Amino acid sequence: MPDVEVEVTSDEIEAEILRGRLEAEGIPARVAYRSQIGMPRGWSPGGLGFGIGSFSVRVPEAYADQAREVLGPREPVPVPATTRSKVVTLIAMVMLIGFLITNAAYLVQVLPELFR
Repeated sequence: MPDVEVEVTSDEIEAEILRGRLEAEGIPARVAYRSQIGMPRGWSPGGLGFGIGSFSVRVPEAYADQAREVLGPREPVPVPATTRSKVVTLIAMVMLIGFLITNAAYLVQVLPELFR
C-alpha cells in the first residue's frame, strides 16, 4: 500500500515527535528525509545555512485522513534569525574557496605530468 505525506518539517526531532504521536494513536508512520539539493543526508552541511532539506512524516494511504485529524492544524514555529549561522556560513565558504584554490594550483602542476 503506498504511503502519503501528512506533514513536512525542517526539524528531524519535530518529525520524530509527530511520528511518535501518530504511532501512539495506532497509526503506522515513518519519517523520510527529502534533500533540497540532491545531496545525501550524511553529506548535507547542517547548520551552515545551505538548506539541508526537510523531513516528511508519511503514513499508509488508508490512514491519511485519520493522521491529519490527529495532528490537526499547526501554526508554523518562527525560526529566529541568528548572526552566528551567517558567520559560520561565511567561514565555511572562505575555507571552501581556499581549498579549491589550493587544489587548483596542485592540479595545474600535476596534470602535465599525467598526460606525458
